[in-house]
Amino acid sequence: MAYLYLFQLTKPSPLAVAGAGEKWAAAGQALIAAGVVAVCLVPLAVLLDFIGARRSPGTRYGAVAVPALVYGVAALAFVENLSYSTSGVGLKSEDSLLFKVCMVTVAGLLGTVIAYRTARLSARWAGTCLAVVGVAAVPAGVLVAREAGTETRPPALVASGATPAVKNVLILSADGVEASHLSAYGYPRETTPFLDRRIDEFSMFENAFTNNAHTTGSITSLLTGRSPLTTGVVYPPDQLRGPESTMTVPHLLRRAGVVTSNWSLPYYADSRGQNLIDAFDMDNGYRPTESFLERLPLGARAGRWFTLDAFQGTTALVADVLGQGQLTSPFAQVGAVAQDTANDDVRLAAISDQIERDAPFFIHAHFMATHGPVFAVDEPHFSRGDEQKKWFITDFYDDAIRQFDSYVEKVYAELEESGRLDETLLIVTSDHGKRWSAVPRIPLLIRWPNGESSGRWDVNVQRLDIAPTVLDALGFQPPAWLEGQTLRSPAQIPVDRPLRAAETSGRGQVAGQGVHAGRAGDLVVTTFRCREYVRTGSDGVIESGQIEGSTARCDAGPEDPSAD
Repeated sequence: MAYLYLFQLTKPSPLAVAGAGEKWAAAGQALIAAGVVAVCLVPLAVLLDFIGARRSPGTRYGAVAVPALVYGVAALAFVENLSYSTSGVGLKSEDSLLFKVCMVTVAGLLGTVIAYRTARLSARWAGTCLAVVGVAAVPAGVLVAREAGTETRPPALVASGATPAVKNVLILSADGVEASHLSAYGYPRETTPFLDRRIDEFSMFENAFTNNAHTTGSITSLLTGRSPLTTGVVYPPDQLRGPESTMTVPHLLRRAGVVTSNWSLPYYADSRGQNLIDAFDMDNGYRPTESFLERLPLGARAGRWFTLDAFQGTTALVADVLGQGQLTSPFAQVGAVAQDTANDDVRLAAISDQIERDAPFFIHAHFMATHGPVFAVDEPHFSRGDEQKKWFITDFYDDAIRQFDSYVEKVYAELEESGRLDETLLIVTSDHGKRWSAVPRIPLLIRWPNGESSGRWDVNVQRLDIAPTVLDALGFQPPAWLEGQTLRSPAQIPVDRPLRAAETSGRGQVAGQGVHAGRAGDLVVTTFRCREYVRTGSDGVIESGQIEGSTARCDAGPEDPSAD
C-alpha cells in the first residue's frame, strides 16, 4: 500500500491533486487497509509455521512465505509500473505466457529476498515497528472517520404531479461529432440516412453546444447537470468530491427504482474515475453494487478513490498473471485508433439486453467509432478504397458518422419491436466537436413519446439541459442545483441565454496523460451567446468570432467572460 500511495502521489491522479487533508486521510485509509490485510494473513502464517514445526522443529515457513507473498505482489506492481512507464511494455500490453512467467519470477525473487531479510529482524525491531503502526493508527482512524462523513445524500426526487408518458431514458452519444457533418442538419453527404428518414419524430436543436471540450468533463456535466466550472471536472484526474459525488441524475434515479447503466470509457468517464457514488447498477461492464469495497464507509473524496483503485488494481494484476483477465491501459482507449475495453459492439449488446428486461431503465452509451484521429470504419462508403495516411480524413470521419447512424437505427428498431419506443425518451447527441473543440455546434435530437415538441428549434441549448429534461420527462421536479433548463418547451428558453464551456489548454502535456485542469494558466472558457463566441484564458481573450452555421435569431454578442 505504501508503494501504491507514493506511486499515485507522483503521477497525474486524484490523489496527487488533492488537498493536504485528503492526502493524510488517504494515507490513513492505506494504513488501516494494510493492517486488515495483515490480520487476514495471520491464520495462513500460523498454519504454515505449524506445518514447518511438525516437519522440522524450529522451522517457520509462515514467517517467510506469507511476507514473501505480500512483498511479491507489491514487487509485481512495481515492476509492471516501471516497465510500462519507461518502455511501454508490460502486462497491460503483453499477453504471452512467457512474459507473464518472467514478470512473476522477477517479482517473486524480489519478494522472497525482502521477506527473508525482514524475517531476520530482531524481536525488538519488530516490536518497535508494531508500536509505530499502533500509534499511527490512532490519528489515521480519526482522519478516516472524518473522511467517511463527507459522503452525503441529496434529497430524494419529488414527483411533479403530472403522469409521465416516459418510463425509460436512452442517451446515445457519439464521440467528437459536429452537427455540420450530419445530413440531418443539412450536410450535403448522406451521413445519417436513418435519422434523415425519422427526423420529423425528433426535436432537432440546430444550435446545441457542449459544456466541455473533453469527454470526461462533457459526460460528467451531462450526468450531473452542473457546469465543469462548478464541479471542477474538466479532464482527468479531476473528479467529483464530497457531497457533489451523489448529486447526479443516475444516483437519484437509482433511488427512485430505475435501473441505471453507463457504457462509455473506463478512467475517462465512469463512476470510479469521476467518483460518481451509487450512480450505476452497471458501469462499463462492472457492477459497483456487488462490490464489498464500494459499500464501505470510505467517504467521498480522494481517499475513497485511492482505496478502491489500489485493491481493484491489485486484484486485476493478480488475475492477469493467473490467466483470469487482461490488464488494459486506459490511454489505449483514446489512442490513434480507439481500442477501449468496451467496444461499440459491446455497447450495442448491453443496450439490447437492457431493452429486453421488464424494468424502467436509464442508459448512457457513448460510442467511439467517430473518435479520431484515425477512424475504425466497418463498412466504408465515402472512403471505399482509400487509406488513412494522415489524421482526421473527412471521408473516413463521415463514414464513422454513418456507422453511428446505423447504431441509432438498430436501437430504434429494438425499442419498436419490444413495444417500448413510445415510453422511452431517446436522445442522440455528441460530447464535443472534432479535434476536441468546444466551439462547433454538436447534434442534439430528442424523441419524445407521441411526437411531443418535435420540429426544428433554433434557440441555443447545451448538454447541461439534458439532465433537467430527463427528470422532467420522467415526472420529477428537477432539483434546484441543476444549472440547465428542461427542453420540453424550447420556445420558453431565452434566445440570448449565455452558455459556457470549459477546456484545459494543457491537455497532453504530461506523457500523453493530460494534466490537472485547475492549474494556473490551464483553464480556457468559451462563452456562446446568440451567433458569437469568445474564448478566454487566464491572460485574456484568446479568440472570438461567429459560430459557423448558427441559425440563432439573436444578434447580440457575448460579454467577455472570465476564466475564474
